[in-house]
Amino acid sequence: MRPSTSEQKPAGTSSGPQTSAALLPAASANLTAEEMNRRGLAAFLSQDYPLAIAWFSKAADQGFARAQNELGRCYLQGQGVAQDRKKAAEWFRKSAEQGNPYGERQLGVMYLRGWGGLPRDYAQALQWFRKSADQNLPVGQFSLGNMYFNGWGLPQDYAQAMQWYRKAADRGNPKAEQQLGLMYQNGLGVPKNDAQAQYWFDKAKANRNGPE
Repeated sequence: MRPSTSEQKPAGTSSGPQTSAALLPAASANLTAEEMNRRGLAAFLSQDYPLAIAWFSKAADQGFARAQNELGRCYLQGQGVAQDRKKAAEWFRKSAEQGNPYGERQLGVMYLRGWGGLPRDYAQALQWFRKSADQNLPVGQFSLGNMYFNGWGLPQDYAQAMQWYRKAADRGNPKAEQQLGLMYQNGLGVPKNDAQAQYWFDKAKANRNGPE
């Protein structure tokens, strides 16, 4: 069962952008949207989620695509605000429609899972994953590979799946590296090759355990 978007507000969250805006210094109006987003990321990494929301909201309201994506992630995960998948989808769309590859990938996920009031729509998910993958975002390439691997929204095609997993793996995406290992292990889209399988499994393990 999906978590309700009307769950009780968790500790450490704000009621929304209007409340959290009071956390910003008066001089914030003189900052660029890019600098606001940078400060939001710093606050987020410090786990000061209300302050992060304040910065992301201010930058997002100015149309800064990266901040719109970050704000969507906060709503999706319920960090700094009450979880609200509908608002998350709205912010991801704003970001995606400006060509931000992270927003494109996240909007694809929302369509894939039918979250945020969106229908489960493989064609839409495929469209947004492809846009993200074409901008060389590794997680977008991995998501597009999954569509081909599972035959979601298009005929199943292990060779195409392998191509997109490889692009993501070459950029260090551990999930794509793991998937390549499984494909070599089982001979899916490529001849079975235990040595190659182990090579990709080892890379996936190293990247999962390494610094992000």
